[in-house]
Amino acid sequence: MAVTAGGTPYVESSDLVANYPGVSLALANHIDTIGKVLQVVTFKSGAINVTTTSSSFVTTGVTISITPQFSDSKILLAFTGHFGQDTGNQAVSVALFRGTVAGTNLGVIGGLQSSAGSVRSMLTQVMFDEPATTAAVTYTLGFVSEGGATARAGIGTIMAMLAIEVAA
Repeated sequence: MAVTAGGTPYVESSDLVANYPGVSLALANHIDTIGKVLQVVTFKSGAINVTTTSSSFVTTGVTISITPQFSDSKILLAFTGHFGQDTGNQAVSVALFRGTVAGTNLGVIGGLQSSAGSVRSMLTQVMFDEPATTAAVTYTLGFVSEGGATARAGIGTIMAMLAIEVAA
């Protein structure tokens, strides 16, 4: 078995793969990467203070792009940010989107609701995506006012997002 300059073993056409029926060279070279972290991309904002009364998702300004090395890779996403709303009996919901806030909603990943007065809270969430592509993928953090109250993202604090490609 050959070894790259970085010390990673790989299978050459001259290597014997007869002991592994049906295994192609491409698959044999991919086997040693399964479950490994392939890349990490980070985003850290300056102080963000975004408000909305919209009943449709709007961007927080937090976006991150990653270009998967394999079309079957999983993308582990994590973010943290400060959210709030100004009126009792109202809520703010937060969701992660593939693309823009008009793109694929990967799910509402958190929210805040108060029965009386304003509420502020740090929200941290982890989720994963399977984009099935080797083209660049952008993820956008969005939020929405539930009920017309003023919803707030950032509230003058730093927000962060992390994208980790894991080989399938």
